Amino acid sequence: MKKKEHLKSYMAKALQRMRANGEDKTDWQKVDDAQENPDSGEVCLDWSKATLVIPQSKQNAIPKMDEDALRFF
Repeated sequence: MKKKEHLKSYMAKALQRMRANGEDKTDWQKVDDAQENPDSGEVCLDWSKATLVIPQSKQNAIPKMDEDALRFF
């Protein structure tokens, strides 16, 4: 089995330069084919209608309890 390469992170400008110079390793033909034929078995996620949902913050609450109930927990 072929050993996988290590993951690397890049800044957005560096990625744009790499794409313009043809240096990225993404197989764009495979991506296009997967989008055109969703039944091909390739995972094709459509994020165009995704929305950001920010969870509500949690509130601190200190309930008053009987001493015996507190000991129980």
